[in-house]
Amino acid sequence: MKEIHQAREHAIKLNPKVIETWINETLLDAEHLDIPGVVLKPEHKNPISRYNIDRLSLTNAGIPNDQVDRIYRGLFVYSIGFYEMLQKCLHHADSKYTMLSSLWKVFAILLEYCCKSNYQMLISKLSKEHKEELERIESQFNDHISRLTENERNLKESLENLQKKKDELEKQKEEETFLRKKIEEEFTKNVQTHEEEVQLRLKFESKLNNMHALHRDLHAKYQRALEDIYHLENQNHTFSKLVSE
Repeated sequence: MKEIHQAREHAIKLNPKVIETWINETLLDAEHLDIPGVVLKPEHKNPISRYNIDRLSLTNAGIPNDQVDRIYRGLFVYSIGFYEMLQKCLHHADSKYTMLSSLWKVFAILLEYCCKSNYQMLISKLSKEHKEELERIESQFNDHISRLTENERNLKESLENLQKKKDELEKQKEEETFLRKKIEEEFTKNVQTHEEEVQLRLKFESKLNNMHALHRDLHAKYQRALEDIYHLENQNHTFSKLVSE
């Protein structure tokens, strides 16, 4: 007990952060030894985090920070102190390492025995928590499936609506294409008709100009004929007068 008391006093003097670092480094060194129960994964986490006994995990579990320090001191005291006590007690004993191994096994069995009554409760609690977690995950999964089903239904409806719109647009496109062709044909026809009208108008204007020219010629001839008649009438009147005389 003296060794444990000394280890406790030494632990009290040490900074809790130093003890936490010592536990982490000890667990790290234990990975290279043939010790049962060593957790090696996930590899990216610190050893103390793999066992979920890091300060963040313990405080998140509801343990006050000073009690976390006490737990770390207890791990330091009851491992180092007990080991040093066994070393001193078995210093002159025969089969030292065999007895040391046996005592460590008994120590581990006693710890398991102390926890045995709570172990079943712990297992039951974990099973209940896992069941609740499983039910929660299953509920989330069912909700997710329901949302996916709803989304799939909405997507199908949207796809059907888009298909209908696509068919309507294609129909409109066909109608517009037909109308465009019809307009182009009518435009082509109108262009041809316009060209024919232009040609006819040019021919009409040409004939009209010819008629105007003929009319002017006839009018000129008519004027000359009138002048000739007037001249002849004067001559006739003169001749008649001469005859009378």
